[in-house]
Amino acid sequence: MLAPRRSSAGAASPRNGVSVLDIVYLLVVAAAFAVVALVATGVEKL
Repeated sequence: MLAPRRSSAGAASPRNGVSVLDIVYLLVVAAAFAVVALVATGVEKL
């Protein structure tokens, strides 16, 4: 069986107030904008 994680709460909310989920969300949003920009560039060349 899996051992319980002791540091899960500390990893999710570091002292500076920025959670890991916030960073992941920002990366996903930036990647989505990059994909839209690439598609728009491809459509423009048609």
